[in-house]
Amino acid sequence: MNIFCSWDTIKLVDISTDSRWNLHPWVRDEISQELGDSFSQAGVLHPPVLIQSDDAYQLLCGYRRLKYAQQAGLKQISCAVVKKETEPAAIMTLILEDQKSTGGLSPAEKARFLQLVEELGGEELKKNFIQSLGLCRKQAEVELLAQLHTQSIDLIRDIHHSRLSLQMFAELQQLPNPEDRQRILQLFREWDLGGGKQKRIIQQLRDCAGKEGKSIGELLDSQEIQEILHHAQLNVPQKIQHLNTILQQHLLADSSARERAFREEVRELRLPSRAELNHSPAFERDDVTLSLTFPDMEACKVWLKREKK
Repeated sequence: MNIFCSWDTIKLVDISTDSRWNLHPWVRDEISQELGDSFSQAGVLHPPVLIQSDDAYQLLCGYRRLKYAQQAGLKQISCAVVKKETEPAAIMTLILEDQKSTGGLSPAEKARFLQLVEELGGEELKKNFIQSLGLCRKQAEVELLAQLHTQSIDLIRDIHHSRLSLQMFAELQQLPNPEDRQRILQLFREWDLGGGKQKRIIQQLRDCAGKEGKSIGELLDSQEIQEILHHAQLNVPQKIQHLNTILQQHLLADSSARERAFREEVRELRLPSRAELNHSPAFERDDVTLSLTFPDMEACKVWLKREKK
């Protein structure tokens, strides 16, 4: 696919910077220290890309490049200009390749890209770009990305900046209560938790709340957990440790009570000394296993023949 551009020097006041084509509108005004230093030392190496419109130019790529030019007090900038009659597929190819040249797409940017593609050309055009994004064998990820662009800006920022992985987003989406999802996200942000700790806390809260018949919000609002969350002398690692301990105690307390009840039932059965009755691991299922011990194979065969009769 050939995309013909002209090169021109355009006045900044003639460039529309609305978010129509922006792959990351949630960070459009953010210029990292590293990027700012690069601009200061070498200038804008990759010119912004514009598309002609009736009364001005619309920015396709280079929001932060243009922002730097504005902050540096420039009045005009060299740009690549695309004709307004350019086909949607060509426009999106250009945007994708420009973004790849500056470091690739985050999951949030992939979601935004697919949203734009679908708006321009529907599902058919969207399918054409699935492979370009490396998603041709990842239907589950495509479905997650479709959900992502409908989420709050704060959550999208978390995923864009790798504070929340797409896998953790999927875990949160499995929680039926939106308030529970928000409470967990709030905890992740306040404690700046990494992926491993996030997964452990989600699992513990979900298991504990499920066994006690509560919502995760109700569990977090309990006095013992609130005392940890708002303890003035504990740092974050200490709070995490104390929370893990309390949740584990809740889980083990339930398991211990069930274990005691099970053993009491077994004693009442008065099994022979060579028999042993066991439950499924962690009582995940209702089935039980009866084990018999024989002094040798012959004794086992004799017992089996008797049972078959």
